Amino acid sequence: MPLLHAGPAERQNFFEELHTTVQSGLPLSQALGLMAGGRGARGAMGEAAAGLEMSVRDGKPLSEGMRDLSGCFTPVEVAIVYAGETSGRLEEACRILADANRNTVRLRRTVLAAAAYPILVLHVGIVVLAVPEFFAGGLADFLYALLVPFGVLYGVPLAAWLLWRPMGSIGGARAAPESLVNRLPIIGRLRRTAGLIHATRCLGYMMESGVSPMVAMEAAAATVGQERIRRAFANGAEAVRRGGSPVPALVDSALFPGSASVRLVSSETAGRLPEAFLSLAGEMEEQLAHRLKLLGKVLPLVMILAVAALLSVRVVGFYMGYFEGIGAAVEESRPR
Repeated sequence: MPLLHAGPAERQNFFEELHTTVQSGLPLSQALGLMAGGRGARGAMGEAAAGLEMSVRDGKPLSEGMRDLSGCFTPVEVAIVYAGETSGRLEEACRILADANRNTVRLRRTVLAAAAYPILVLHVGIVVLAVPEFFAGGLADFLYALLVPFGVLYGVPLAAWLLWRPMGSIGGARAAPESLVNRLPIIGRLRRTAGLIHATRCLGYMMESGVSPMVAMEAAAATVGQERIRRAFANGAEAVRRGGSPVPALVDSALFPGSASVRLVSSETAGRLPEAFLSLAGEMEEQLAHRLKLLGKVLPLVMILAVAALLSVRVVGFYMGYFEGIGAAVEESRPR
């Protein structure tokens, strides 16, 4: 099948439509045909629906067809659909995946909304700081004053991303830079929290859909790019493989707060571990949203004050040089 790519918003719509059509009693192939025929999924997901329809008509399970669509569905989604097929709960699996992608979209929007205003203030501040160069040296100096900070602002992240991507194929290559990024005062903590939310929610959804704990832990570990979180979930999978519980490995990782650790232990005893993971992910997302909103209010104020201070220094320096030039001219004009 062709290489397709779809984001969480597209996958959310896809699984919502598939849930609705399957719930109405339509055969799976007919439901996918309706979605592919322009009455539902669009773009990449419309092509995916067409490919899945052909796969199902050929007698293949839906999960196998999804696995063949590289880049369109995640391993977690394939595992949940497979569990839904084997347990006769495909409709429920589609609902779970629609909810999972909806939560991912909401988390991304929260991050983008919190970052939009600080980014705007940063760009305006760079331009404002370059304005004195226009009056002092002309357009060329003004453009140069813009080129240097904007080059750093966009060049450094781009270079870091280009170096970061190939590290994924080299075992352990990301450990050192990840450790450095995670130790950053604000960015590191927010990044760890977002990764933990994603892995915890994936784990909860998979276990809720009937995926075995070992497979769920392994798949959740594969969804996150941070070594510490990945190692904790991989240790949980290993504990299950040995006949134990994944909870002690997660608790020992110190990723979760103490109250959450107690809740996981008690929920496992009560047989409600999937609900506990989902509830914990929701609470962590609320805390992350609160921190992002607070950061979105404080950071622009700090940036505005910094720009004002730097601009004041530039203006004062400009006028001091101007008045010094006037004074020197007056001194030269005096008769000797």
